[in-house]
Amino acid sequence: RYPTSVLPVVSNARIRTSGSEHPSTDPPQVSSLSLFYLYR
Repeated sequence: RYPTSVLPVVSNARIRTSGSEHPSTDPPQVSSLSLFYLYR
């Protein structure tokens, strides 16, 4: 359904964003990106 190379990218982006900018709150951009990649 989705390429395996996309999963690590989304995970890395999510970890980087939540660790760098918002440690406690999950930014909406990351959620949208993960949903976009998963549903594509």
